[in-house]
Amino acid sequence: MSDYKNTLNLPTTDFPMKANLANREGSFLKEWQDKDINKQIRQKFKGKPLFVLHDGPPYANGDIHIGHAVNKILKDMIVKSRWLMGFDAIYVPGWDCHGMPIEIQIEKQFGKNLPTAQVQAKAREYAKEQVAKQKKDFQRLGVLGEWDEPYLTMDFQNEADEIRALGEIWKKGYVFRGLKPVNWCFDCGSALAEAEVEYQDKTDPAVDVGFAFDTLIEYASLVGGFVILSEFAIGLATLLWVAPRLAAFGGFLMSLGLWLADTFHVSPYFLASNTAYAVLWLSYLLLLIGNGKRKVFTMSLERRSVLRVGITGALAVAFAGAGKFFAKAAPATSTSAAGKGTKIVKLTSLKVGAARNFVASNGAPAILFRTKKGVFAYSAICTHQGCTVSYSTSSKTLKCPCHGAEFDPNKSGQVVNGPAETPLGKVKVAVKGAWVILA
Repeated sequence: MSDYKNTLNLPTTDFPMKANLANREGSFLKEWQDKDINKQIRQKFKGKPLFVLHDGPPYANGDIHIGHAVNKILKDMIVKSRWLMGFDAIYVPGWDCHGMPIEIQIEKQFGKNLPTAQVQAKAREYAKEQVAKQKKDFQRLGVLGEWDEPYLTMDFQNEADEIRALGEIWKKGYVFRGLKPVNWCFDCGSALAEAEVEYQDKTDPAVDVGFAFDTLIEYASLVGGFVILSEFAIGLATLLWVAPRLAAFGGFLMSLGLWLADTFHVSPYFLASNTAYAVLWLSYLLLLIGNGKRKVFTMSLERRSVLRVGITGALAVAFAGAGKFFAKAAPATSTSAAGKGTKIVKLTSLKVGAARNFVASNGAPAILFRTKKGVFAYSAICTHQGCTVSYSTSSKTLKCPCHGAEFDPNKSGQVVNGPAETPLGKVKVAVKGAWVILA
């Protein structure tokens, strides 16, 4: 193939291709390190407002990748922009030196069942090697920072400070023992982070279907209006004896649907006696079906028919009333004498106007509330239908998420809004020393 380059009349220059940056960059960076440019800049801005960027530490395992490069370059841009704004900007690099990936590498190199002390020592040496490799690569990117004094999670001083910080958190009552599901490794006998869990692709005949019931709440008024119109139509059809069997069947389906909808907190329409209505509509339907000789579109005034309708109506009223009575009379939860003296929370960690959930001695949820007058506790069980209330910071009330009932913690748990008619049950508490306890 002919060399066409020699046939072209092109300008000539001694300027290297792409400024020869591939070779010159290394000399630039070496000059920066030899002159300690980072220290000189820090000295120039000494006494200026301080800006410190502690690096979110990369994991000390393996060579850096494009994600590391993007992360470090962006942080370097932030620090240098703060220099231009007149700040004494400091970039403090760091590394995460703990975790399963390092322990797995030690297992691969030296096998399993090593004594714990040996695993820790070998893991520490491995992490040191990885830190040195990554630090060299990060500096090659031109990132300026306190590379001689990075923070490492495995430094003994850092580990001790972490224990001290945890001790302070525990003293303030923010740490407690409880139950929580975690991902567990049976092989290594420890908990796993979500990122450490790998899922196998598997074809399964089971199908999970999600239903967006929560969207009904956004159209609560529309749903309520539809229900009211439907019940009006059913009632009118029953009264006029127009397709009575169809009307009774529709009434049964409506009551059954409302009873099921209670589970999903459809508001504002709610009936405490939907179960009773469903049973009675079904009974009425069976009466109509049993009266097979009657014409569907005619109404008979025979004594037997009138008696059937009258009995069914009376039972409906009785059951509906009973349902509403039991709904209103739902007992408020309060503590018993068992568990007296149990510590709930330190008084200093409960600010005035703040609330704290806890479990009463009977195992039921309760809410602790502090006011300027003292500390009070109420049952977290709504007196309407037994849902669990929670403290709303916007309305400063204890609010039920199911049907919107609200209670005022500053007024003995009295009803403020909603279908509930009785206040929340009181839970006896007292302040003993530095603690709030069950009384």
